[in-house]
Amino acid sequence: MSDKITLREAVADSHHRAEQTALAQAMIAGIMGEELYHQYLFNMAQIYLAMEAKIPFLPNDVQRNAAYANDLRTLGRGAGTMLPATQAYVNHIASLDVPRTWAHIYVHYLGNMYGGQMLRKNIAWPSTHLEFANLRDCIAYIRANITDVDPAEANLAFEWTIRVYDELHNAFGLTGPKV
Repeated sequence: MSDKITLREAVADSHHRAEQTALAQAMIAGIMGEELYHQYLFNMAQIYLAMEAKIPFLPNDVQRNAAYANDLRTLGRGAGTMLPATQAYVNHIASLDVPRTWAHIYVHYLGNMYGGQMLRKNIAWPSTHLEFANLRDCIAYIRANITDVDPAEANLAFEWTIRVYDELHNAFGLTGPKV
């Protein structure tokens, strides 16, 4: 699809639903507890690792998995728990061809490049995964490579993200694990 506005419009409802999850709202409000954030970082790192395994030629400035790993190390809590929704999503990404993987790159990487810049101001924990050496160049790179993204697959990327977010929130709440 060559019209990126059309792609954005095609995913607008899914994007809005992802922003309205309890986890996203906690990030926006800056009320995410350390344990939930730790688990969020760990699970998102698995997703980024899967995407970067499918698209190994992403420029270093664009890649995020190492930044997620750095944030986990800085947080100092060790490995997290890979949730079933995350494992299912990682399996889905592994089953994709490269063109369909770009739909997931579109959702996650541009999410970090745009909304992540606002979130970074509200996160009390390490957030190097939201820092880009040259944000404009990174955005331009992603945009140049998403000319044929399937809107259905991009909507599916949001659906998987919503599942992961909901499972994280249900398992760890805003401040820590539910007993």
